[in-house]
Amino acid sequence: MIECSLENVWYKRKNKSVKRKGLFAVLFIIILFFSFYKFVIIKNVNDYCNNYLTKYYNDTVNKVIGEGDSFKEEYENIIKIEKDANGDVSLITTNSLNVNRLSRTVCLITSEYLSKQLKKGVPVPFFAFIGLDVLSGIGFNVNIKNLQVSSVNCQLESEFISVGINQTLHSVYVNVISKIDVNLPFSNYSQTCNSRFMLCESIIVGKVPNVYLNKNI
Repeated sequence: MIECSLENVWYKRKNKSVKRKGLFAVLFIIILFFSFYKFVIIKNVNDYCNNYLTKYYNDTVNKVIGEGDSFKEEYENIIKIEKDANGDVSLITTNSLNVNRLSRTVCLITSEYLSKQLKKGVPVPFFAFIGLDVLSGIGFNVNIKNLQVSSVNCQLESEFISVGINQTLHSVYVNVISKIDVNLPFSNYSQTCNSRFMLCESIIVGKVPNVYLNKNI
């Protein structure tokens, strides 16, 4: 009876040990799978997404520039210049009302066009999900559509260039900054894209104080 009891205890301990080893093996496989998924597979998929998002954004900016007649303003409507008795520039200000209206218009157009581009999704080759760079461009495409425009912001920037004696070329640019959210299984990230295009420019006759030369609007 004693020998049987000892043998049963030994078998129970052995079974517990086997179960623990099996549990650790399963946990190790799960951790290995998620690590491989996060650091290898997701990286390949992100690379494809980033390339297409950059392309979509560039196409969007080109369309926004093509719509320039709907938001471009004359230089005098954006910038107001005051001169002193000697004809030198004493003050440069912006028309806040026109600037805000312009920013809203550009943001709305950009968001609309970019959202239409993102609805196409991003085609990722099937073997890119395996994680091997050699095979990443092979296989049928899996279309990823969990893309959305998170935010679009506009900033007006100035650039002053001397073009002659007491003559300064003042260029005004619109810097469009867009944030795109990419939602993948167990992985979400955002990509920020920005582009700058000219809004208007004019030659200022008269000496421009240094305080304005390196100052954005």
